[in-house]
Amino acid sequence: MNNKLRVIIADENPDFIAQLCSSLEEKENVHIGGTTSDGLELINLVKDTQPDIVVTDALLPHKDGLAAIRALDQLFAKKRPAYFMVSTFSSERMVAEAMDLNVSFFTVKPCDIQDL
Repeated sequence: MNNKLRVIIADENPDFIAQLCSSLEEKENVHIGGTTSDGLELINLVKDTQPDIVVTDALLPHKDGLAAIRALDQLFAKKRPAYFMVSTFSSERMVAEAMDLNVSFFTVKPCDIQDL
């Protein structure tokens, strides 16, 4: 597992999580390190597992995806994971904030899981 990309997924939609996990599990070089539907749980999960990639919804309960990334950047200033953000809602302001936080990829749902 040492050479595998460790991925954490945070999304309120359990069907989206299941589809993404199923797609990623087909890849030999990917390990799903955990899933959650809550922004606070996302922060703890990332602290505990130190993944390479975090796929997060922009809108999560208790702490949205952008706020979670801000909090995690304070913890992982040197080795931060790559962030992929998905959302059912998008605005210029949200995308600009995501780009300011160096989010690697931003897309609106529904999206093609294979593209993600």
